[in-house]
Amino acid sequence: MNKFKLNSYLYFLEYNEDVVCLNLLNKQIIILEGKKYNQLKQTKNNIDSLKEINPNLFSLLLKLEFIIKAEINEMDWINSDYNVEIFRNTSYRLTVLPTLNCNYRCWYCYETKDPKLMSKDVFQRIIKHINYKIDVDKVTKIDLDWFGGEPLIGFEKVVYPLSLKAKDICKKNKIGFTNQITTNGLLVNESMIDKFNCIKLNNFQITLDGNKYYHEKVKKGINTYQRTVNNINLLCSHIDNINLVLRINFTDQNLESSVDIIEDINKENRKKIEVSFQRVWQIKDNNQYYYNVDKIKAIFKAEGFKLSEYNIQLVQACYVDRLEQAIINYNGDVFKCTARDFLQENREGILDSEGFIDWDFSKQYKRFGKKRYENEMCLNCDLLPACYGPCSQKVLEINPDNFDKICNYNGLKLSIDEMLKRYYHEEII
Repeated sequence: MNKFKLNSYLYFLEYNEDVVCLNLLNKQIIILEGKKYNQLKQTKNNIDSLKEINPNLFSLLLKLEFIIKAEINEMDWINSDYNVEIFRNTSYRLTVLPTLNCNYRCWYCYETKDPKLMSKDVFQRIIKHINYKIDVDKVTKIDLDWFGGEPLIGFEKVVYPLSLKAKDICKKNKIGFTNQITTNGLLVNESMIDKFNCIKLNNFQITLDGNKYYHEKVKKGINTYQRTVNNINLLCSHIDNINLVLRINFTDQNLESSVDIIEDINKENRKKIEVSFQRVWQIKDNNQYYYNVDKIKAIFKAEGFKLSEYNIQLVQACYVDRLEQAIINYNGDVFKCTARDFLQENREGILDSEGFIDWDFSKQYKRFGKKRYENEMCLNCDLLPACYGPCSQKVLEINPDNFDKICNYNGLKLSIDEMLKRYYHEEII
């Protein structure tokens, strides 16, 4: 009887006379010459025999868990990793919306605007909630996350004082604290900078919609592009240990124009900025844009910006999928997903006067009551460990009969192929 087997979740890409091999279970990548890959293929049904044919290859594949003991059940492995990813994380991501008001009216924004600002009552409930999560749920870190609307509209009355309180509570309890914000960047000014440093607000995501012409066409504002770019430079020059993601929302029309942004970012600041290209999902036109995006990314990288060339940690659960996460709106309504309109009918809980979230457990049970991949399509999928099934928000909303509409397979396969090609070029060429 064989003692070993190939694990069931290996992915091979034949490329330039070599083969790039990805272990989807542990995310290890290796490159094999064609001859060695053929030896592996020839012995796949009796992998123990590879030890005699090529002992060095056998030893390497065993070490990297491409080869595993015959008695191992890969589904047990997947279930264990999933449970750790979703339920074991003791950091608490708390997203707070000071307001749903915004100084822009971008055509693709899905949110219903609301001019109201968070009241003192809800402010105090959030403070109690942070204390509750630390004292009762024993979380080991608070990841504070500001969203909106435009959160800097409420900077002085909400963002700054609540961040200060949260930071002090975490320091008192000797637990970790991080602070981040998603902002359009227009309202940043020099008077905020010292306060950003004081509250450890050093993680920013700021969006541009292409160059000056396209950005101001979306924002419908004169000089909004230059003011935003100036503020990006200001942040990079004055914020301690800054992590700034420059999100470029692109369409087939504005993609090429985004290279114009480069000259407006000071050279010394480019190494502090990670550029993230995100296609405007409402556009349903030409889908042959991957190559063009790669060309633009290469230009940004050559000019000193940070970009992720490949990512072997394929399974990165969306924050929504984790148990220790909540979004609190300015009025005390609680949600899980920021990619949905913050309407009362979409809420999943309410923050009560004692800082406790009264969850709608019918939604919670549907979201967390079973694994996202507990369906026939996912369980029979060769890419399961790279995906774990669709986003739990989509699972919550979709009719089970239409599950194929939210399947990630085609996009994921394309992403893996591109990742492995980039890995090959970085390691070999």
